[in-house]
Amino acid sequence: MNKKDIIKAIQSQTKKSMSECNKFYEAFVYTITDGLKKGEEVVVSGLGKFIVKQRKSRKVLNPKTKQMINIPAKLLPQFKAGKKLKDSII
Repeated sequence: MNKKDIIKAIQSQTKKSMSECNKFYEAFVYTITDGLKKGEEVVVSGLGKFIVKQRKSRKVLNPKTKQMINIPAKLLPQFKAGKKLKDSII
């Protein structure tokens, strides 16, 4: 399922125009992204929570040159499914 499919599903359930549903979708994604940028935990009831985790810097072997290289620390978004979502899939 991609963005277009999600917007069509929203449109079929809400009976709103495709442009309005696109705005709903964009606002939802923007709100989650903005919250994560601020370092907040974003909880969507019935779905799960979006969090930002810090990945530590690490040294890895470059297979081409056989030299150790340093990969710097970085922030990564993560999603943890909620119980309701997990139970609905089983």
